[in-house]
Amino acid sequence: YFGSSFCSSPLFRALPTVSPKHFRMASGKCENMECPPFNTACREVGGLILRGCRCVLVRSLSGAWKGMRIPTTTASKPNEIPEVTALCAVSELCNIHASEVEVLAGVPPVNSYTTMLGRTRPVAIYPLYAVNPPPPGPLEAADVEDPEDAYDWYTFSGAM
Repeated sequence: YFGSSFCSSPLFRALPTVSPKHFRMASGKCENMECPPFNTACREVGGLILRGCRCVLVRSLSGAWKGMRIPTTTASKPNEIPEVTALCAVSELCNIHASEVEVLAGVPPVNSYTTMLGRTRPVAIYPLYAVNPPPPGPLEAADVEDPEDAYDWYTFSGAM
């Protein structure tokens, strides 16, 4: 359990990061051409955007799934850099430009698991950090959900 003292510590704020410009795809777009959704050679990868003590969860505005979840997508190629796939997940599902987040260097992904076609598969979740600070005002004001928006910010307890 990381309390508020951890989130406000200089160590947490000084974690090294890698800019998304180091992971740009040649086309500049997140395209899923070589890996159809159920190809077992392609990994599913997610990106968990953090900012202070909050994280981003995404909703499906089209009704593809119910509730909120960590944004994930499959790699466009079997050898795609996983951090690129994580940036594509937040870019595609949250409509957040890749330049708005940084990949946290030196922090390994955490595996979650999903069942697809009757098989349990790992989903590597990469930590990303928001480049910009939260909007002005009390953080509690940001806790209001907006069902018209693709994503919302949550505290750990709110996300669980």
